Amino acid sequence: MKKINKTIALILAVLMLAAMMAAACASGNNANQQADTGKKDDEATEQPSQATPAPTDAPEPEETPEPTDEPAETDEPAETEEPHIPEDYFYANLEENTPFRCDIDFDGLEDTVTLVAIPVDAYSNEYSLEFTLGVNPNNTISLDFDYECYECTAFVTDSDRFDSRLDIIADFDYESDDHTTCLYRVDESGYSIDYFEKYTSVIAIDYEQQIYARDGQFYLGYRTEILGTSTVSMLCEASKDGIVDVSDVYYYSEYELPLNVIAELKVDLIDDEGKTTGDYTLKAGETVTRLWTDRRSYAVVALANGALARIDIEMVDDWYPYIDGMPQESYFEIIYAD
Repeated sequence: MKKINKTIALILAVLMLAAMMAAACASGNNANQQADTGKKDDEATEQPSQATPAPTDAPEPEETPEPTDEPAETDEPAETEEPHIPEDYFYANLEENTPFRCDIDFDGLEDTVTLVAIPVDAYSNEYSLEFTLGVNPNNTISLDFDYECYECTAFVTDSDRFDSRLDIIADFDYESDDHTTCLYRVDESGYSIDYFEKYTSVIAIDYEQQIYARDGQFYLGYRTEILGTSTVSMLCEASKDGIVDVSDVYYYSEYELPLNVIAELKVDLIDDEGKTTGDYTLKAGETVTRLWTDRRSYAVVALANGALARIDIEMVDDWYPYIDGMPQESYFEIIYAD
């Protein structure tokens, strides 16, 4: 019995030893697993997972303009002979006894122009143009018109945009409805005024708006006796030598009354370019409307049907119009004026 008890005790001891050894091995394995797991976590922190896809639909960044360099400071520009060329034509009417201030010679200084009217009686004035230039503000240049006038129409325009000058045009209306149109402009010295005149009148482009020039050009009226006494208008402009005609065509007023034909007259039919397209015989009782002339050798009229016809003219004694060797009143009802 004692022998059996010793055997059992020995077995129990062996079992306990084996259990202790197994527990020790398990504890070591757990420690190793924790160490390996920590190492892998560190590696995961250092490098991103290859399984995470890079975005493919991200918007392209907007292009930003390159910064513009600030302009470098430069010295004051040197004076040159280049003309001052405005972008558009200048225009303004002058009112009597009202100073008009503007840089009329483009020297950077304000000038003053005044249309001075001094009453003589209830119907007429004495007129003058006064200029005070900015370059010499203590001096006033006064240019008197020689005759007492019923009225004066004056305006400022830029007839030549390339000459660095504005032009002052004044139409003086005096005795017997005579007219003189004068041109004033600062001269090349910049201290005085150039003056030109023509024995003619200014024809308004728009009477209601009182516009007498457009794009630097204006119409002047000239008397003619061709097909009756009339004032025909020529497109003109200012030049360094005075007022010059732009073309050789003078236009009758659009308000001209039709002219009665009293005898047969053969005329040339023309097109819009003035080329002859045939002929036509005017008959007594017909009417024609005067359109334009060169005041020397022909007149263009419109027939009743709208066709254009040219009538050849011969000037006798430099003023008396003849047609086909006969005075023009042989073919038309002509009205002359004194």
